Amino acid sequence: MVDLFEPGYGAYPDFETSYEPLMGSEEWYDRAEEVSEQLFDEARELADEHDREVSTTSEIGDPKRIIVDYADEEDIDHIVLGAHGRTEEERPVFGSIAEMVARRATVPVTLIR
Repeated sequence: MVDLFEPGYGAYPDFETSYEPLMGSEEWYDRAEEVSEQLFDEARELADEHDREVSTTSEIGDPKRIIVDYADEEDIDHIVLGAHGRTEEERPVFGSIAEMVARRATVPVTLIR
């Protein structure tokens, strides 16, 4: 499981990115790491309930690049990615991140809406 924080993009409703500390500050990154660890803890608990294992990592940056690079570097054989389905005319079905990952990845990509 990979958790990505893109500065300026509020991926988590309980992680307010518009208040002090400013986005990109050390405090912002510290808070992003805290929220990420909470998400991973919940994922581990859920996996344990189903007798499964989850390995986790957290990155901050451009998700389109990080996901594809991570899959290549870690020899990942399949990417499963949530797609938001923005309403822009150019992307009526999938968001730009999902679209770019699906186009650039060298392994199969499953997009979930």
